[in-house]
Amino acid sequence: MPTSSKNLTILGASTSGLAVAQLANHLGYTAILVSEFNLPEKIAPALLDAFAQLPTVTLETGGHSQQCLTHAQTVVVSPGIPIKAPIIQQLKAQKPTVRVCSEVSWALEQIVSEKLISLGITGTNGKTTVTALTQWLLQQGGLSSVACGNIGLPVATVVLNALTQENPQPTTYAVMELSSYQLEYSDTLAHLATSGFTNFTPDHLDWHGGLLAYEQAKKTLFVGKLAPPWVVLNADDPTAKGWIAETTASVLAYSLTPENPLLASTTSALWIEGNTVWLREAPQVKPLCTVEGFQLKGSHNLENLLVAVGIAHLQGVSATALQAGIETFTAVAHRCERVFLPSHPDWQIYNDSKATNPEACMKALEGFPAQSVILIAGGKAKGTPLEAWASAVKRHCQIVILNGADQTCFQEALTAIGFEGTIHRVATQPEAVALALTQLETSAKESVVLLSPATASFDQFKHFEARGNAFKQQVLAWQTAPITPLSSQPTEVVL
Repeated sequence: MPTSSKNLTILGASTSGLAVAQLANHLGYTAILVSEFNLPEKIAPALLDAFAQLPTVTLETGGHSQQCLTHAQTVVVSPGIPIKAPIIQQLKAQKPTVRVCSEVSWALEQIVSEKLISLGITGTNGKTTVTALTQWLLQQGGLSSVACGNIGLPVATVVLNALTQENPQPTTYAVMELSSYQLEYSDTLAHLATSGFTNFTPDHLDWHGGLLAYEQAKKTLFVGKLAPPWVVLNADDPTAKGWIAETTASVLAYSLTPENPLLASTTSALWIEGNTVWLREAPQVKPLCTVEGFQLKGSHNLENLLVAVGIAHLQGVSATALQAGIETFTAVAHRCERVFLPSHPDWQIYNDSKATNPEACMKALEGFPAQSVILIAGGKAKGTPLEAWASAVKRHCQIVILNGADQTCFQEALTAIGFEGTIHRVATQPEAVALALTQLETSAKESVVLLSPATASFDQFKHFEARGNAFKQQVLAWQTAPITPLSSQPTEVVL
């Protein structure tokens, strides 16, 4: 829905908002209004400086003025702004004269498919790993690719880079991690060739207003007008099974269970039998690659591998390149990322800060033996059920260290299912790290320390990346100067 107007409104002075402003400036937009709810002191100085360097941008802070409703026919919204925010409701009331859309939708419309092909990846958990792995597999296949969206660069920056490359340049594959927030505001997805899905569990219910709205946001990438020619869907996921029946796209289904009946009903299928990934492209069934040498732990990472292999195969990546990519890919930052402590190189310490909900923590735990984990959890809880999380912790953990704002609900869930290990409660993450590493010193050789919070980070950190980076720094600091609990917040041991 492009417009000839050279006015544009951007809600949110965020990284994605800056990327939109920079792309719009390059495209010749002459009046760009950037409206930010927060005051200047709450905005990163680097962002303020970058906006100030764009002569066509007017930046307003401390609230959204009435000018946001009238300045332009298109309003590009930062994904952090809730759908129920008054400014969003006021703008939506002006349909069809005012368009409200995501950075992703607007940016993809500004380039032709000869220069950029987009690939969309979503799901509750695992989408960051799948996005990074897909980009890596494409790169091994000789395709120019960039991980972007909810990971790495904003899509608008990828588009700007593709537009400003010197000719001739190969087509860029934009491998986009798409959150439910981004999809909620996406009304088009130009040049989308393939969409991939990991799994669905309750999350972000407060933002979307309920489970059905959250599911609908994810579903738009696979069913309906935004769906691309091909979709890669999880035949083991109850929600995705329904989408397989509904979508008009060609379906490549994948499963960890070779006997899954859905594998025979779709256009193509992938599954793992033994160590081999099998591909069915009717009427042929053949081995495609193996999972030997794949470095990521757990059955959930085998599911992630199948999504990425499916997407890359559909883009023409050869079996040889797929195998090379599988064997050389390492974990992405903050997703079961191994942290090495030089003074104890044999210790197993993992940073899984991206586990911002209970299901992600459960997936991480599945990668470790029973009763081997010293778990650091806690932070800002999302109000999701904890019974299944507690059962997984009971199977895999010997010690649980809770920290941060919302500890009580996690302790209560563990107590309710009869957790037999030890629960420690501390105030902050530095205390939790110090206690975990102290416990590791005297634990069995196969024991591991795992930061997998199962919560948002906002009680102590700006985002999960900051939490993960702090964890790595705290681990490294411990080897020379162990951190002790604050005297005003003594460790509470619950037996």
